[in-house]
Amino acid sequence: MQPKTLKLLQAVATRKVQITAQQAAEQQRRLQQATAHEVLFLQHAAKLEVRTREWLDQDSGCPTHLLLGAQHFHKAMRTALDLQHSTILHLQETQAVTATTAVAAQRLQRQIMHLSTQQQQGEATTQRQQEQRLNDNLCTRPRVT
Repeated sequence: MQPKTLKLLQAVATRKVQITAQQAAEQQRRLQQATAHEVLFLQHAAKLEVRTREWLDQDSGCPTHLLLGAQHFHKAMRTALDLQHSTILHLQETQAVTATTAVAAQRLQRQIMHLSTQQQQGEATTQRQQEQRLNDNLCTRPRVT
């Protein structure tokens, strides 16, 4: 393999590692953000549920349409929470795929580095052998006097 090809492969492998690291960081950021949103949804849903139950238990004279509206809003919050939870699950799956891709990119990079090292060692060995042959030829040549 030519040195130019190996350098190009090394550059590609290094770039793949960089890209997967960036993707992993972005996935982690998105997952943290989605988890924070889920916590907020849970808090708001719990507060709404408590208030609705208080209104129903106290028979506070709150108009029925307001209670029904609160219950409808609570259902909407639950639906949003379910969607948010689904988003979190999807992000976790995507994060796992990104991690697998990062491992594969790093493995590829190590393999290319190993090939490069082997080629450099082979070239160095070949050069030493050529130098040794040249020295042997110079030493074994009959001298003309």
